Amino acid sequence: MVGLLPEIRLSADDVELNGITADVDVTAQDVPMYTGADWSSANATVVLDQAQTRALLSKVDGFPAESVTLDPPDVALDTAFPILGTSVPVGVTLSPAARDGQIVLSPTTFRLAAQMCRPTRSASSSVRSSARCWRSCRSACLSTCRRR
Repeated sequence: MVGLLPEIRLSADDVELNGITADVDVTAQDVPMYTGADWSSANATVVLDQAQTRALLSKVDGFPAESVTLDPPDVALDTAFPILGTSVPVGVTLSPAARDGQIVLSPTTFRLAAQMCRPTRSASSSVRSSARCWRSCRSACLSTCRRR
């Protein structure tokens, strides 16, 4: 046989790999009909629900996977730290994106006690903006706590 298939799409629900299940959708382009030839490209989408995401994150030693919630398309982490006999809630909301074959999680919201802030969306200064936002949130929280 000679030739190629312009596109092949494969989908499967609840595919298991190392104890984690997910729904998988793969699309390949220009797939040769004979062995030993290269494909032009293939893309895969893996979809995890909240329970599957927590199961995956629980494999990271010490990571508080039970604190993760999904609010598509965002991922949120909310926990609390004991400070001077009280529990202080802390959280971050992350927006996922795929860049150069990697999953990148960018902070969209920081929470500290009752304070919330959102970093500005400048690609060149996103780290500086996030740090500035966190300092602002922390300062507001500390001044609120001092007034109590």
